[in-house]
Amino acid sequence: MLTRTIYPRLEQIKLKLTKREQLVVLEIDTDAIDTASSFVDYMNEMYGLSKSSIWYVLKALKEHGIVEFADKLHSGDPLKLTRLGQEHLRYLAHSKNEIMQMFERQSNANNAMVYTNYVAMG
Repeated sequence: MLTRTIYPRLEQIKLKLTKREQLVVLEIDTDAIDTASSFVDYMNEMYGLSKSSIWYVLKALKEHGIVEFADKLHSGDPLKLTRLGQEHLRYLAHSKNEIMQMFERQSNANNAMVYTNYVAMG
C-alpha cells in the first residue's frame, strides 16, 4: 500500500504575514545571499530597516517554519525558504512589485529627510 504525505495548503494554515515579513520572504527568494547576517546587512542598506527588526522578522519566520538559516546548533545552514515559505511566496507573487516599491519609497523618503536635516545643519 502506498502512503502519501499530505502538506497543508496555505489557506489552511491561516498565518497572515506582516508587510515586513512579506518583504523578507520576497527578498530571500530574489537575492542569492547565503547567510542570515549578510541578508540583514543587505536589507538594512537597501531599505533602511533596522538590523534588530530584520533579525526579529527572520526569527519569527523561522519559528513559523517559513525560513531556515544557521544558528548555534546548525552552523553553516544557508538562508532559504522552506516548503511552507515557497507556498507563501507563490501567494505573494502577484503583489511582489507593490510590496517592494512600498518599502523602497519609505527608504527614499527617509534618506531625503536625513539629507535635508544634514543640509539644514551644515
